[in-house]
Amino acid sequence: MNGQNTSLVINSISKSFGGLKVFHDLSFTLNPGEVLGVIGPNGAGKTTMINIISGRLMPTAGEVWLGKQRIDGAPVYLNSQRGLVRSFQQTAILADTSVRDNLVSAIRFSGNNGEVWDLIAPLLDE
Repeated sequence: MNGQNTSLVINSISKSFGGLKVFHDLSFTLNPGEVLGVIGPNGAGKTTMINIISGRLMPTAGEVWLGKQRIDGAPVYLNSQRGLVRSFQQTAILADTSVRDNLVSAIRFSGNNGEVWDLIAPLLDE
């Protein structure tokens, strides 16, 4: 992760949405060079777990650590700068649309029209 010898530590995370408990007291450590596969049926909480690890969601309880830094609750962009990113199963937002228009749509719908747009806009005009 980011070229560093850094472990990802998931420490007793739980997630609930209202009265629905998605998972409770999930813990594991992923060391540099290890690969972890997560399998389970639809609705088992796999995506919710990934969203918590990447910073898209806050855990109801527990902690996520990347090396010596606690990262649960950190913004996605900051975790990305630390080398922790996720990919999405659906790779095309609008299949019959150009890459440029997909980027423009993603930026507009994300609510982050400032910083990201300033970085990408010059590239779109080339």
